[in-house]
Amino acid sequence: MSIAQDSSVMEIASMIASMYDDLTAILVTYYAEIRPSPECVLFGSTTEGAPLKIDLPKCNFGRDPWVVGTVTAPPPENALRAIRDWMAAASTLNLQRPWVVHPKPRFISVDGLDIQQQLVAHKKMSHEICTSIFRRLAQLDMSFSKDTPGMMWRKYIEPNFATTVLSNADPLIVHSIRASLREGTASCNPASCRMWFIPAILPDGWVVYAFDMLRKRIVVYDPAVGPFGYSNRRVSIHEFVSNKLHVALFNCLYSFFSSWHCESTHWTRTFPIIMREQFHKDEAGLCATFFARNYDGDKLQIPLTKETLVSHSNLMLYELMRTQGNQTKAASDSLEAIKGSFVVL
Repeated sequence: MSIAQDSSVMEIASMIASMYDDLTAILVTYYAEIRPSPECVLFGSTTEGAPLKIDLPKCNFGRDPWVVGTVTAPPPENALRAIRDWMAAASTLNLQRPWVVHPKPRFISVDGLDIQQQLVAHKKMSHEICTSIFRRLAQLDMSFSKDTPGMMWRKYIEPNFATTVLSNADPLIVHSIRASLREGTASCNPASCRMWFIPAILPDGWVVYAFDMLRKRIVVYDPAVGPFGYSNRRVSIHEFVSNKLHVALFNCLYSFFSSWHCESTHWTRTFPIIMREQFHKDEAGLCATFFARNYDGDKLQIPLTKETLVSHSNLMLYELMRTQGNQTKAASDSLEAIKGSFVVL
C-alpha cells in the first residue's frame, strides 16, 4: 500500500503525532492520579525481552456468528430504556464512584458520570469508555457457542494498540498488547480469526479499521464522513494511519506467532459508505462501536440509523454494567436495583 508522496503527508504525520502525544500524556496523568495498586499493568507499561513465539496449527477461518446463529438476542427495548432512564436520573454522589474497574489485559477504571454522559447523553466518547466497550464486546464474543471448538471469527483490539502505534511507540514491548494478542491461544486459535477490528481516534472523532485476513483488505469505517463520501484529504489521513497500523499489526503477529498464515503484502483498502444519516460528531464513538459489533465482513447486519444507535447505546450501557471481572460493585448493585421489574435481565 502506497501513500501519496506530497507535502500533505508530513503535515498529517505531524498532526497525528502531536494529537497522540497529548492523548498519551492525558492517560498517564489520569492513572497516576487514581493510584492503583503497584501490581496493576497500566497504560504504557512495558516488558523486556523478546517474546517466546507460539506455534499455531494450520486451520480454516471461523464462520461469522450470524451464519452460525450464535448471536444472542438483546434484552427487550423497554428493559434497556428503564436502565437508561435510571442512569439519566441517578445522583451525582452515586455516579462519582468507579463503575468499571478491570485489570486485564491492562488496568482500566471509569466512573459512572463518564458512562452516563457518554452512553446516555451521547457526549464525546473517551479513550477509556471505548476501551471498556471493546473489552466487553470481546467477552461477549468468547461466550458465544461456536460451531467449531477452538476457532474464532473476529478479534476486538482495544484502543491501546492504535494509541501506542500512532504515538510512535513500539507495540512489541507494551505489556497489555502482548497479553491481548497472545491470551487464550491454547483454547482458541487466532489464525482462525478473519476480522480484526482496530479503533483509533482522529481529530474528527473515532474510526474503526477492520482488517480482513481472508480478503487481505482494510475496511475503513469513518463516521465523520456520514453518507457523503471521503474527501481526498480524508483518504490521505486514512492511508497514513492504516499503513502504520498494518505494519505494526503484522510485526506483532510475526513476532508473537510462528508461521503466521496471512502475508502482509498486497493488501488493499476499501472505503464503504454505509451510513444513511449524518450523526453529530460527538456520536462518532458510538457509531464506531456499532460498526465493530454489527459488521459481518460485507455489510452491517443492522442498519445504522438514529433509532438503532440509541438502541445500541442502551445495550452497551447494560453490557458495561455486566462486565465480567469488574472489581467494583457499583454497576452490578445498581443493575440489581433496577431489574426487579424485569426478570429478563
